[in-house]
Amino acid sequence: MKKTVSLVLGSGGARGFSHIGAIQELTSRGYNIKAVSGSSMGAAVGGIYAAQKLTEFVEWASKLNRRDTFRLMDFTISNQGFIKGTKIISVLREIIGEQRVEDFKIPYTAVATDIHTHEEIWLRKGELLEVIRASSAIPTLITPATIDGRILVDGGVLNPLPIEPVLEYNNELLVVVNINGKPDPLERKKLQTQENKQEANEQENSTQYVQSLINNVKAWFNIKSAKNSKRQDEALGYIGLLNKSIDLMQDKLCERAIEVHQPDIVVNISRMPISTFELHMANDLMDMGRDAMRKTLDEYERE
Repeated sequence: MKKTVSLVLGSGGARGFSHIGAIQELTSRGYNIKAVSGSSMGAAVGGIYAAQKLTEFVEWASKLNRRDTFRLMDFTISNQGFIKGTKIISVLREIIGEQRVEDFKIPYTAVATDIHTHEEIWLRKGELLEVIRASSAIPTLITPATIDGRILVDGGVLNPLPIEPVLEYNNELLVVVNINGKPDPLERKKLQTQENKQEANEQENSTQYVQSLINNVKAWFNIKSAKNSKRQDEALGYIGLLNKSIDLMQDKLCERAIEVHQPDIVVNISRMPISTFELHMANDLMDMGRDAMRKTLDEYERE
């Protein structure tokens, strides 16, 4: 019989789809997940797994394309963020229904940040989608959430790899999936080729209007094209620069968490391939997570 596992899923936007593949590989090899914690997209995938709705979620995510991704972005004029996040929560509610965290068969913790008290908040009860919404509210991008009077934003602000919440559970292995691993240019090149193929197919079937909207969204994240620039930094717009800064901060926080807690198994996935809102790359990211977990477990089991 394989060992029991406390599983930790890190934050990282769309890269969090790789958590799905990692979970699928882990459980297919007989490991028994007995507790899970997550931050941001890690909280979303971990919560959906704990709610026993991962199969339904994968079925939906695997069909996402660029236009679907755009339709999920409910833009708003606000000084707290330009995406409300209501549409994606409504879609998830149709997929997984009403679920309360305290009813789960395995302990689940989502991490959020109280923007006023500067505290890390562990969410272990309440309606799952409200919890996910709070843990995933990226500052300046997605508007904050309110739970029990607290104004909450993305858990990754203070703890992108929340190991501490599962330490109290007496499981045999502590397994961490870090999606803020060191950049791998080869992965980006591979995924870019796949993405270009997908974009070409979609453009064939898109109206000019829809494509224009998609291009406008891209402009938010990389406002300047910098066609003649030799440096990537010079091509960054405001949102792109903010995302890059958050990535760098989370890199260091993740490295520190792993150094302090010394997990039994660490699955590192490159942060380079996918940016925050590239949800249409779900299938490739799930494959990446599956491959990373497979290689890591092969090495662990050989020891």
